Amino acid sequence: MGIKLDWEVEAESDYAQEAREDRLSVRGRWLARLRLILGVLIVVSIFAGIGGVLWWRLQTVDGEIRRALEDTVAAEVTSLRLADRVGYLDVQRSADDVWRNTQSEQFDVYQTLKQQYDVQLTGEVVNIEVDGARGRVQVQEIIDGIPYVQTWFYWRYGEDGWRHVPPDYTFWGETQTQTQGNLTVRYRDVDEPLAIALVTEGDVWLTQTCAVLGCATVPEVEIEIVAQPGIGADWNVETPWQMVVPSVYVGRSRLDRPFDTALRLRVADLLVSRLAEQAATVPTAPYPSDALYVREAVKSWLTGQFAQTGTGSYLIDSYVARYGQESLQTAISNLQPDANLTLLAAAAGVASVDSLEVDWRDYLTWRLNAEADLNTQRDQAGFNALYDFADPVAANIATVRFAQPAVPERREVVRVQSGADGQGTPLLQATVAVGEGDAIRQEAVTFRLVEGSWRRIN
Repeated sequence: MGIKLDWEVEAESDYAQEAREDRLSVRGRWLARLRLILGVLIVVSIFAGIGGVLWWRLQTVDGEIRRALEDTVAAEVTSLRLADRVGYLDVQRSADDVWRNTQSEQFDVYQTLKQQYDVQLTGEVVNIEVDGARGRVQVQEIIDGIPYVQTWFYWRYGEDGWRHVPPDYTFWGETQTQTQGNLTVRYRDVDEPLAIALVTEGDVWLTQTCAVLGCATVPEVEIEIVAQPGIGADWNVETPWQMVVPSVYVGRSRLDRPFDTALRLRVADLLVSRLAEQAATVPTAPYPSDALYVREAVKSWLTGQFAQTGTGSYLIDSYVARYGQESLQTAISNLQPDANLTLLAAAAGVASVDSLEVDWRDYLTWRLNAEADLNTQRDQAGFNALYDFADPVAANIATVRFAQPAVPERREVVRVQSGADGQGTPLLQATVAVGEGDAIRQEAVTFRLVEGSWRRIN
């Protein structure tokens, strides 16, 4: 065993003491940190609790405000359902009497509607938005089994609560954008269902129309949905490919189909007409030529396809069904101002016009109504072009008929039968409904195929 010197013993003693002091110091610092953390957690918990209470209170108040608005709507709809004019008008408020008078008239409209149709005023709130004292509610109505929605506006008058007020179109939501392919739709929150339908279907319309018409390029189109009463869908005169479309929610709108048939027809017609103008590479055919008919009939057919409704384009519809859209595209690509119906036969790959398996009703209707128009305009050359002037009898009939004033009557070909004359020349026997309502009568009109066009002979 070695002998330790005094200074070595003292050093070991000092080291042990320092070690004990270090452990105590570490423990003290740890306890201090723990106390600090606990203090912070307590403070945070207090503030979180206060925040939670405030949030809960705000949610409760917001819920109470919304429920009060829903109760007001329910009371208003109940008054309409029970034909309680006093109760209904009690919910209305404005700075002048104009709104109350308007709503009194609206009350009468509802009562008449209930008498004429199966109306269910459910009062179901489809959507509700509250911004301070402003409220916007979309309420469901069912008419003959079809769900509709009305967008109503309200104002919270202190102790008087919510009252139905005139529309506030500044309270229509934030501006949004939907883009698909070559179509962009700009709208505000309320119009989102319409915007989605527009952008989804509109881009398909653009592509298909350009395929048929032969556009050089598919244009970039913008549609802006505007919440403004009394406007219609139309192109912006300052921006060539920007269309303005009215919000359907300004009035009663289909809940299940906001992009309704009327608006579809208008938007489709605008798109097809503008694209046809851009795609045209030859001058417009003269009236009443077959080339002009084909051009207008194709536009009408495209419009009907996109609007998902019939437009009376029987010839083109039956032509595409029998010979395919590719044949129509071929015909359009070869369309010249002096073209006749041989164009359609050639594109379909058939020997002659009379061999086409198509429905001629709208074509013959068009020629008969063109005849009346040209008589009214005193355009004898155009009028004579509708008849077979190589036939003396037909020429004489045309001359006598043009000398008489045109009678403004609606004419519609309702049935067509094919045949031939004694020389084997193809004929079409048309049954024509003349006039309207109870005054409708029928006439028989015969057309002969002359130089690739059907011309009247009687």
